[in-house]
Amino acid sequence: MLGYEAAICRTLVLLDEDDVVVAGVGALLAAANGGPRVTGVDLDDLVHVAPSPGTVVLYDALSRGAHGVDTLRGIVGRVGAPVAVFSLDSSVDGVVECLRVGARGFVSKSTDGPLLARHLQLLAAGRCTIDPAVAGELAEWVVANPTETWAGRADGLSRREGEVMKLLARGLSNREIADLLIIGLETVKTHAHAIYRKLGARNRVDVIARSKEESSTTG
Repeated sequence: MLGYEAAICRTLVLLDEDDVVVAGVGALLAAANGGPRVTGVDLDDLVHVAPSPGTVVLYDALSRGAHGVDTLRGIVGRVGAPVAVFSLDSSVDGVVECLRVGARGFVSKSTDGPLLARHLQLLAAGRCTIDPAVAGELAEWVVANPTETWAGRADGLSRREGEVMKLLARGLSNREIADLLIIGLETVKTHAHAIYRKLGARNRVDVIARSKEESSTTG
Protein backbone atom coordinates (compact mmCIF):
# COMPACT_ATOMS: atom_id res chain seq x y z
CA MET A 1 0.00 0.00 0.00
CA LEU A 2 1.41 3.38 -1.00
CA GLY A 3 1.92 6.15 1.50
CA TYR A 4 -0.79 8.76 1.18
CA GLU A 5 1.62 11.57 0.28
CA ALA A 6 3.35 9.53 -2.46
CA ALA A 7 0.17 8.36 -4.20
CA ILE A 8 -0.96 9.99 -7.42
CA CYS A 9 -4.26 9.47 -9.20
CA ARG A 10 -3.25 9.63 -12.86
CA THR A 11 -6.52 8.51 -14.45
CA LEU A 12 -10.05 8.95 -13.13
CA VAL A 13 -12.70 6.76 -14.78
CA LEU A 14 -16.30 7.93 -14.31
CA LEU A 15 -18.68 5.09 -15.12
CA ASP A 16 -22.02 5.77 -16.80
CA GLU A 17 -21.95 9.53 -16.24
CA ASP A 18 -23.23 12.29 -18.52
CA ASP A 19 -20.64 14.19 -20.52
CA VAL A 20 -21.56 17.32 -18.54
CA VAL A 21 -20.62 15.59 -15.28
CA VAL A 22 -17.35 14.29 -16.73
CA ALA A 23 -16.42 17.75 -17.99
CA GLY A 24 -17.40 19.35 -14.68
CA VAL A 25 -15.30 16.95 -12.63
CA GLY A 26 -12.36 17.50 -14.96
CA ALA A 27 -12.66 21.26 -14.53
CA LEU A 28 -12.89 20.95 -10.73
CA LEU A 29 -9.74 18.86 -10.54
CA ALA A 30 -7.85 21.01 -13.03
CA ALA A 31 -8.59 24.09 -10.93
CA ALA A 32 -7.55 22.28 -7.75
CA ASN A 33 -4.16 20.84 -8.68
CA GLY A 34 -3.90 20.15 -12.39
CA GLY A 35 -5.69 16.88 -11.76
CA PRO A 36 -5.65 13.45 -13.39
CA ARG A 37 -6.92 12.60 -16.84
CA VAL A 38 -10.70 12.30 -16.48
CA THR A 39 -12.56 9.96 -18.80
CA GLY A 40 -16.17 8.83 -19.02
CA VAL A 41 -16.82 5.16 -19.80
CA ASP A 42 -20.11 3.33 -20.42
CA LEU A 43 -20.63 0.14 -18.44
CA ASP A 44 -20.79 -1.85 -21.67
CA ASP A 45 -17.30 -0.62 -22.56
CA LEU A 46 -15.79 -1.40 -19.17
CA VAL A 47 -14.34 -4.65 -20.50
CA HIS A 48 -12.06 -2.59 -22.74
CA VAL A 49 -10.62 -0.56 -19.85
CA ALA A 50 -7.15 -1.71 -18.80
CA PRO A 51 -6.38 0.15 -15.56
CA SER A 52 -2.79 1.19 -15.00
CA PRO A 53 -1.21 2.19 -11.67
CA GLY A 54 -2.86 5.36 -10.44
CA THR A 55 -6.27 4.58 -11.96
CA VAL A 56 -9.35 5.22 -9.79
CA VAL A 57 -12.94 4.34 -10.75
CA LEU A 58 -16.03 6.20 -9.50
CA TYR A 59 -19.57 4.89 -10.00
CA ASP A 60 -22.93 6.25 -8.83
CA ALA A 61 -24.40 2.99 -7.53
CA LEU A 62 -26.91 4.73 -5.26
CA SER A 63 -28.92 6.44 -8.00
CA ARG A 64 -29.53 3.18 -9.90
CA GLY A 65 -32.17 1.73 -7.61
CA ALA A 66 -32.14 -1.98 -6.82
CA HIS A 67 -29.67 -2.75 -9.61
CA GLY A 68 -27.01 -0.33 -8.41
CA VAL A 69 -25.35 -2.40 -5.69
CA ASP A 70 -25.44 -5.58 -7.79
CA THR A 71 -23.84 -3.71 -10.68
CA LEU A 72 -21.22 -2.30 -8.31
CA ARG A 73 -20.39 -5.82 -7.10
CA GLY A 74 -19.72 -6.85 -10.69
CA ILE A 75 -17.59 -3.77 -11.36
CA VAL A 76 -15.43 -4.42 -8.31
CA GLY A 77 -14.88 -7.99 -9.46
CA ARG A 78 -13.88 -6.98 -13.00
CA VAL A 79 -11.77 -3.87 -12.54
CA GLY A 80 -8.20 -4.05 -11.32
CA ALA A 81 -8.42 -0.63 -9.70
CA PRO A 82 -10.00 0.87 -6.58
CA VAL A 83 -13.71 1.59 -7.05
CA ALA A 84 -15.64 4.10 -4.94
CA VAL A 85 -19.21 5.35 -4.95
CA PHE A 86 -19.76 8.84 -6.41
CA SER A 87 -23.25 10.10 -5.65
CA LEU A 88 -25.50 12.84 -4.32
CA ASP A 89 -27.43 10.15 -2.43
CA SER A 90 -25.66 9.83 0.92
CA SER A 91 -28.09 7.45 2.65
CA VAL A 92 -26.05 5.52 5.20
CA ASP A 93 -27.79 2.21 4.54
CA GLY A 94 -26.92 2.53 0.86
CA VAL A 95 -23.32 3.47 1.57
CA VAL A 96 -22.95 0.48 3.90
CA GLU A 97 -24.31 -1.89 1.24
CA CYS A 98 -21.81 -0.53 -1.27
CA LEU A 99 -18.89 -0.93 1.13
CA ARG A 100 -19.95 -4.51 1.80
CA VAL A 101 -19.68 -5.45 -1.87
CA GLY A 102 -16.20 -4.00 -2.20
CA ALA A 103 -16.43 -0.23 -2.72
CA ARG A 104 -13.38 1.51 -1.30
CA GLY A 105 -15.29 4.56 -0.18
CA PHE A 106 -17.95 7.17 -0.76
CA VAL A 107 -17.39 10.52 -2.47
CA SER A 108 -20.19 13.07 -2.62
CA LYS A 109 -20.90 14.68 -5.98
CA SER A 110 -21.26 17.97 -4.12
CA THR A 111 -17.65 17.93 -2.91
CA ASP A 112 -15.25 20.68 -3.96
CA GLY A 113 -12.13 20.26 -6.09
CA PRO A 114 -9.46 20.08 -3.35
CA LEU A 115 -11.44 17.54 -1.31
CA LEU A 116 -12.17 15.45 -4.41
CA ALA A 117 -8.45 15.46 -5.22
CA ARG A 118 -7.68 14.25 -1.69
CA HIS A 119 -10.25 11.44 -1.98
CA LEU A 120 -8.63 10.32 -5.24
CA GLN A 121 -5.16 10.42 -3.71
CA LEU A 122 -6.28 8.22 -0.83
CA LEU A 123 -7.95 5.77 -3.20
CA ALA A 124 -4.86 5.65 -5.41
CA ALA A 125 -2.86 4.81 -2.29
CA GLY A 126 -5.09 1.80 -1.67
CA ARG A 127 -6.91 3.35 1.25
CA CYS A 128 -10.60 3.75 1.95
CA THR A 129 -12.11 7.22 2.08
CA ILE A 130 -15.49 8.51 3.24
CA ASP A 131 -16.82 11.97 2.48
CA PRO A 132 -17.24 14.16 5.58
CA ALA A 133 -20.89 14.62 4.58
CA VAL A 134 -21.63 11.04 5.64
CA ALA A 135 -18.68 10.04 7.87
CA GLY A 136 -20.28 11.08 11.16
CA GLU A 137 -23.59 9.37 10.44
CA LEU A 138 -21.76 6.27 9.23
CA ALA A 139 -19.80 6.09 12.49
CA GLU A 140 -23.05 6.34 14.45
CA TRP A 141 -24.51 3.53 12.32
CA VAL A 142 -21.53 1.27 13.07
CA VAL A 143 -21.85 1.90 16.81
CA ALA A 144 -25.59 1.21 16.71
CA ASN A 145 -25.24 -1.97 14.61
CA PRO A 146 -22.14 -3.81 15.84
CA THR A 147 -23.41 -7.30 15.01
CA GLU A 148 -26.24 -6.57 12.62
CA THR A 149 -27.43 -9.46 10.48
CA TRP A 150 -30.43 -10.36 8.36
CA ALA A 151 -31.86 -13.21 6.32
CA GLY A 152 -29.55 -14.29 3.51
CA ARG A 153 -26.69 -11.98 4.44
CA ALA A 154 -24.19 -14.86 4.30
CA ASP A 155 -25.29 -15.50 0.70
CA GLY A 156 -24.73 -11.89 -0.30
CA LEU A 157 -28.30 -10.64 0.04
CA SER A 158 -28.75 -6.98 0.88
CA ARG A 159 -30.87 -6.05 3.90
CA ARG A 160 -33.85 -5.27 1.67
CA GLU A 161 -33.43 -8.52 -0.25
CA GLY A 162 -33.38 -10.32 3.10
CA GLU A 163 -36.70 -8.71 4.01
CA VAL A 164 -38.20 -9.77 0.68
CA MET A 165 -36.81 -13.29 1.11
CA LYS A 166 -38.55 -13.68 4.48
CA LEU A 167 -41.85 -12.50 3.03
CA LEU A 168 -41.51 -14.79 0.02
CA ALA A 169 -40.89 -17.67 2.42
CA ARG A 170 -44.10 -16.75 4.27
CA GLY A 171 -46.03 -17.19 1.03
CA LEU A 172 -46.85 -13.55 0.32
CA SER A 173 -47.45 -12.54 -3.29
CA ASN A 174 -45.30 -9.93 -5.01
CA ARG A 175 -48.15 -7.42 -4.72
CA GLU A 176 -48.57 -8.11 -1.00
CA ILE A 177 -44.84 -7.67 -0.45
CA ALA A 178 -44.86 -4.39 -2.39
CA ASP A 179 -47.75 -3.07 -0.30
CA LEU A 180 -46.18 -4.18 2.98
CA LEU A 181 -42.75 -2.69 2.28
CA ILE A 182 -44.19 0.35 0.47
CA ILE A 183 -42.16 -0.25 -2.68
CA GLY A 184 -43.08 -0.75 -6.33
CA LEU A 185 -44.15 -4.10 -7.76
CA GLU A 186 -41.30 -4.04 -10.28
CA THR A 187 -38.84 -3.39 -7.45
CA VAL A 188 -40.11 -6.51 -5.67
CA LYS A 189 -39.65 -8.52 -8.87
CA THR A 190 -36.10 -7.18 -9.20
CA HIS A 191 -35.31 -8.15 -5.61
CA ALA A 192 -36.85 -11.60 -6.12
CA HIS A 193 -34.75 -12.18 -9.23
CA ALA A 194 -31.60 -11.19 -7.32
CA ILE A 195 -32.56 -13.50 -4.44
CA TYR A 196 -33.07 -16.49 -6.75
CA ARG A 197 -29.74 -15.83 -8.44
CA LYS A 198 -27.73 -15.38 -5.24
CA LEU A 199 -29.30 -18.41 -3.54
CA GLY A 200 -29.17 -20.57 -6.65
CA ALA A 201 -32.93 -21.01 -6.21
CA ARG A 202 -35.22 -22.04 -9.06
CA ASN A 203 -38.51 -21.04 -7.45
CA ARG A 204 -40.21 -20.05 -4.21
CA VAL A 205 -40.07 -23.60 -2.89
CA ASP A 206 -36.27 -23.39 -2.95
CA VAL A 207 -36.40 -20.00 -1.21
CA ILE A 208 -38.67 -21.40 1.51
CA ALA A 209 -36.31 -24.34 2.01
CA ARG A 210 -33.29 -22.04 2.30
CA SER A 211 -35.13 -19.77 4.72
CA LYS A 212 -36.04 -22.71 6.96
CA GLU A 213 -32.47 -23.99 6.79
CA GLU A 214 -31.11 -20.60 7.83
CA SER A 215 -33.63 -20.30 10.67
CA SER A 216 -32.59 -23.70 12.03
CA THR A 217 -28.89 -22.77 12.07
CA THR A 218 -29.39 -19.34 13.64
CA GLY A 219 -31.85 -20.51 16.24
